Amino acid sequence: MLTYKDKPLEELTLMECYEFEKELLDKLSKAARSQFSNQILEQINSYIELVRFRKVEILERERMGVDQPDYANKQKALNIGDEPEQTDDIE
Repeated sequence: MLTYKDKPLEELTLMECYEFEKELLDKLSKAARSQFSNQILEQINSYIELVRFRKVEILERERMGVDQPDYANKQKALNIGDEPEQTDDIE
């Protein structure tokens, strides 16, 4: 599991993700200058991608308001794609 300052990636805030990404980019730069193997560079790049995906997830949740207290009520009001229930009464 990928962690930053003893917090798993899934619990990081947006600012923590930016800081983590910055540190990883710095490590990638140092590893490339030190001529580390391609496998190590690819591993660091994959970590950077995971952090970037987490940033996108945070921004999408914020845009959609998923973490807002009234999100569930808004979802109920939309009912997109739900078909109304039909009764068995034939008139």
